[in-house]
Amino acid sequence: MAKDTKDRKIGKKGVDKPQPEWLVYYKKNKSWIQGIVFTIVVIIF
Repeated sequence: MAKDTKDRKIGKKGVDKPQPEWLVYYKKNKSWIQGIVFTIVVIIF
């Protein structure tokens, strides 16, 4: 939960800065990317 709020604060401050393409893509697809990462972590551990 804390990680999400931290990301939002950084996003608000960095509006004027150009974002790398992978970061823009990650933000658009954040929900399912996190789901996949979480699933992989659960499988490994």
